[in-house]
Amino acid sequence: MQVRLGFYIVLLASIVGAVGFLLWRENSRATELESLRQFKTQAETDISTLKQQGELLDKLIAEKVQKEVARRQQRAVINQALEEASREEPVVRDYLNEPLPDGVRAAYSRKGDSAQPAGTD
Repeated sequence: MQVRLGFYIVLLASIVGAVGFLLWRENSRATELESLRQFKTQAETDISTLKQQGELLDKLIAEKVQKEVARRQQRAVINQALEEASREEPVVRDYLNEPLPDGVRAAYSRKGDSAQPAGTD
């Protein structure tokens, strides 16, 4: 009888220990799950922010490309008009063949100077 009572006590202690362990593990998993949910929420927020920034960058790049295309087209029109004028008018040809004055050349060659040719902004 004493052996049986000891066996039941050990069995009861084992069951209580196993239930306690399972409850502790479940609580640990619930904490981990809550942590993962918070991480997921933060990750979704970060992804949304990155998408918005990417869309903004795409928009800015598209605008810059459009401005560059317009600038190049304008420059091509001007160059074509200058070429036609230099072919047709000797005075224009002579003027265009004149070298730039040193002061103008120096103003354009200085780095960091605000003097820039028109249309290069």
